[in-house]
Amino acid sequence: MWTEQIPPAILNKVHPSIHPPLPHLFLAGSSTDKLHTLCNVFTCFRIKPTMLRLLVLSAVLLLSSAQLPGSRDCPDNDYGPRACTCTIVPLAGIDHRIIDCQGKGLDVLPTDVPADTFSLDLSNNAITELTANAFQNLNSLEQLILTGNQISTLPDGAFNGLDDVKVLKLNENRLTALTDGLFSNMVSLEELHLDDNQIATVTGSPFSGLERVRDLKLNANRMVNLPTTVFQGLATLQKLYLHDNFVTSIPSQAIRSLDTLIELHLNNNDIMNVGNDSFVGLTSVLNISLSGQPNLVEVEAYALRGVSRNLERLEIRDCPKLTTLHEETFRDFVQLQRLDLSNNNISRLPKAALENLNRLALVTLSGNPWICDCRLSWLRDWMDEPVMNPDLLDVNNVVCAAPPKLRDQQLEIVNRFDLDDEDVCNLLNPAGQIGAGQVLVASLFSLLCALTLSFTV
Repeated sequence: MWTEQIPPAILNKVHPSIHPPLPHLFLAGSSTDKLHTLCNVFTCFRIKPTMLRLLVLSAVLLLSSAQLPGSRDCPDNDYGPRACTCTIVPLAGIDHRIIDCQGKGLDVLPTDVPADTFSLDLSNNAITELTANAFQNLNSLEQLILTGNQISTLPDGAFNGLDDVKVLKLNENRLTALTDGLFSNMVSLEELHLDDNQIATVTGSPFSGLERVRDLKLNANRMVNLPTTVFQGLATLQKLYLHDNFVTSIPSQAIRSLDTLIELHLNNNDIMNVGNDSFVGLTSVLNISLSGQPNLVEVEAYALRGVSRNLERLEIRDCPKLTTLHEETFRDFVQLQRLDLSNNNISRLPKAALENLNRLALVTLSGNPWICDCRLSWLRDWMDEPVMNPDLLDVNNVVCAAPPKLRDQQLEIVNRFDLDDEDVCNLLNPAGQIGAGQVLVASLFSLLCALTLSFTV
């Protein structure tokens, strides 16, 4: 059995869901435990070993601002690179060697890193290349940080020997391409950061073999098209970040095998159309962001079919060419809680589009040029419902753009009868709110009036 005290300042940064801050927190457990116990003087929490590892890694990242009890400098005869800082940190009853070389002006990899190093931080240097087998002797390494260097290529074998690495950060470099099988030997990897590079070319299956990766960051690159095999092998992926690229269409074939995915971030790309069945296969997804598409003109009626049963949050905002939405688009979204349609160019929204969304907690419709006539009267009525949650709809920001007499008025304060005084609304609603039966009744009534008038004459 072991115990290890963790300062509250660290734990509450590492795991912000634990409130209020817990004093005198410590870990307790043994090497054979399936669950470990996280305790303070008041209570204990049972956590899985994977969460324990994340706590350990996160605590290591915070060492620059708070030292763990028992941490000490490495001995002089086993210090490692002299330009760097070497610290021994006891966690979970095991000493972990932390080598911190960030911002040391290095232009090549240090060669004297001890084999038992747990975390190696080489961020914010001037390293330009990695060679094959560069880290092959670091058999204990679990965290490798290469953020903020000038690395432009990754040769085959660059990560040989890193079988135990769980976190690899290559963000903010100059990478331009990802090749087939590039990371295949990193079988323990859980987080891969490739964001803020210049990646434009992706070939084959660069992530094959990464069956434990949960978070993959590819945002802020130059990707336009993704091969259908790009995500093969990511059997447990939960978060995929593809935002801030130049992707022109939903990579439907590439993502359809990601049945464990929870979050998909595609905002700020160049997607022009979201076609039917774009997300088929994403049976676990809870959050999709499609915002910031300057050329998006249509979200087809069944674009989101396949994710409707589980999706909790959907963002389609800041798309200036998006003018309409189909009434079928959000049908059967039984779990949807947040829907953001703000800052588009939508002028009308059919009532059926938001029907039966019983779990909605927030709908954002601001920043659209709403035409306030009878076709939007359902939304005005919705605002007046006694059961209406005041936090559900941002009513103060739903502003009319037309007709001229209602321009710049908040829909919430528009007189209900001002929405119905147009002849076209009283006879026929082009958006389909007046059904065929109502049109038939109106037609028969008109015919009866005509016949009555003819007989009278």
